[in-house]
Amino acid sequence: MIIVYSNLYMNKFLLITIAAVLIVGCGCSGPNVVESYKATLVSNSGSKIAIDLKLMSDKSFAYNTKSLNPKKVQATVNFTGNWKKNRKQLTLDAKSSGSSLILKINLKTMKLESWVTDGEETIERHSTKPIIFKST
Repeated sequence: MIIVYSNLYMNKFLLITIAAVLIVGCGCSGPNVVESYKATLVSNSGSKIAIDLKLMSDKSFAYNTKSLNPKKVQATVNFTGNWKKNRKQLTLDAKSSGSSLILKINLKTMKLESWVTDGEETIERHSTKPIIFKST
């Protein structure tokens, strides 16, 4: 009788412990990446810059750039902000160090159609070729 009671108690204790570990261990530490894109920008000086864009589950995004030219030192740019989609476009809205950025991407072609910095359209200053995002 004591052995049966002991086994039942241990089984119950083991199940409670496993359930607690699963509940605590599976908690998310932050938003998940729901979509990820890459693109290449060719600056007016001929430098190639990789763009990495991650859309998060909480409607935030991360936009990072990195130079693809090993001989030319190019400052990396990192923006975070909010994103939204409608039927035709993806809009990214960010603020960083007192500067604002709004990017508009055509959802059908994934082409960057608008790049507004501090209220001014500046897309032609950033790239000599169209910027097309590709899903990763």
